[in-house]
Amino acid sequence: MNRLSNPRVVVVTGAAGYIGRHVVSALVDRGFEVRAVVRPGNRGDVDARATIVEADVLAPELDLTELLGANP
Repeated sequence: MNRLSNPRVVVVTGAAGYIGRHVVSALVDRGFEVRAVVRPGNRGDVDARATIVEADVLAPELDLTELLGANP
């Protein structure tokens, strides 16, 4: 059985996009701790209550689960 260490942490990639920023806000409103992944230099209108992480998700060396402290 796979147990989540913190099931209230959610990672949203594309968080600065039109849909992503609405997803982030909805999750924060519902009490989730949100890690919002955005492209470097593109924070956009991401909800300030989320933790913003600038990262290139296409970089092969990037491990989002380690970087963000969430479970896949």
